[in-house]
Parts: sequence; structure tokens; C-alpha cells
Amino acid sequence: MREYAVLVASILYGVATIVYCILAVRRKIEPVFATWLIFGIAIFLGLLTYFSQSQDSTSAIRYASSIIDFFTVWGVVLLLLILQKKSAWRFNRFQAICLAVVAVILVFWFVSKEHVISNLLLQSLMVVAYFPTINQLRISKTNTESFLVWVMIGIGSIILLYPAYTGKDLLSRVYATRATISILTLLVMMLWVEIRVKKLKGGH
Repeated sequence: MREYAVLVASILYGVATIVYCILAVRRKIEPVFATWLIFGIAIFLGLLTYFSQSQDSTSAIRYASSIIDFFTVWGVVLLLLILQKKSAWRFNRFQAICLAVVAVILVFWFVSKEHVISNLLLQSLMVVAYFPTINQLRISKTNTESFLVWVMIGIGSIILLYPAYTGKDLLSRVYATRATISILTLLVMMLWVEIRVKKLKGGH
């Protein structure tokens, strides 16, 4: 049952990513490159740290799921590089700090081999990855993200709570909980933007 839950979540993530890319190409949304780049780097480092420790029975499927995550996230990164070109690399100070933290974590992993601690730090980095997008929503006059995509990803994260909390892998619990809370926060922020825009239109 847990294996099926991970599989369903992976399918949802994959479909959501395809829809996200289509919307980006059609200019229906305005993805933040820094967010997806940090996601990509964190997922790559997570593959190096997580599976060297995991002994859970769902490890094989969890590994396959993370490989899918890796290719889908980096697919978005490459697409944004094509769409945004040189402007994608114009990071503000906060985004640059986030990328510097990635470099520090990578050095820490190679030097200390403390995989569990490194993975927990990567989960913190995944939280930080949402900040550029949340900030864009805060200052934007419209909702620059897709409810459909993030609801699908959110449902996938909620589904992952089942195998995470019925298994013995602490890192899986941290991952699923972090992802669910982060995505729900982003959805609340998107809803806030929609309400704000409607109020501004109503005022005119």
C-alpha cells in the first residue's frame, strides 16, 4: 500500500510538472528561476545523502520517485533558462545567499559525511526555495502561479504522509511534512493575492 502511495504521488508530480511547463511556455504563469534552481540543487544533493541512510522497505520506490523528481525539476530549470535566457541568472542578494548556502552544504557533505544532518539542512533549503516565489506573489499585482499545478503537488505531498508515517524512515517524515506545509503556505499566499486583486478591482 505504501509503495502505491509513493507511485501515485510521483505520477501527480509528473503531470503537474508537464502542466506547469505548458503554462510557462504560454506565458500564463511567471515562474521564479531561483526557486526551481534551488529545488534542483537540493534534490540532487538529497539523492546523495538520503539513500545512503535509508533502510525502509519502500526505499526502491522512493529512490525511483526521487529520480523522477530530479528529472522533472531540472526539466523546469532548463525550460526557464530557454524562456528567460540571461535574465534568469540575475539573482538578487537573497537568492545569492540561498545559493551560497547550497555550496556550504555540499562542502559539508563531502567533508563530514554526516548524511542525516546534511539531509535535514537540505530540507531547510527546500523551504527557503519557496521564498523567492512567495516574495514575487507579495509584490505582484496578479497571481503569477497556477492553482491547478500546486494543488496537484500538494495532494501528492499529502499522499506521501501515509508511507512516511507508517514506515520507520525519519527523513521521509521530515520530507513529506516539510513539503505539505510549504505547499499549503504557498497556496494560502496565492489565495491572498487573488483576494487582494479582487478587492482592488472592486474598489475601482
